[in-house]
Amino acid sequence: MSAGNELNKLLCNNPLIVVKKIMSESDSFHVATSLYLKLQSESLQDDVICYVKEDLICYIKEIKQYSFNHSIIIGECYCGMLFLDCYSRVFDLDSMMNVLWFLRNYFEIKSKESKTARVA
Repeated sequence: MSAGNELNKLLCNNPLIVVKKIMSESDSFHVATSLYLKLQSESLQDDVICYVKEDLICYIKEIKQYSFNHSIIIGECYCGMLFLDCYSRVFDLDSMMNVLWFLRNYFEIKSKESKTARVA
């Protein structure tokens, strides 16, 4: 068995996942709208950790099934969740359809927009 196969097996069997959440609701909405996406309005959460553990845990478990070991939650959308991975790729987890959609690389889109703004 090659070292790459051993590493992939180790990563897939890793039960841990690092989860971060964009703390500010306005920042979450800004990220989503800059990508032309919509989030469901989150009720103001006093305890974000509790919110993630209780309300988003089912989505986090689904993300883990796709072998992610690090995610940055943007926010909830209809029947799912938008999140970034550690490479700044944006994903839409659609729980109703049981599909994980790759949307785009966040920083590539933002850098193209800034270059266009400089030209105009």
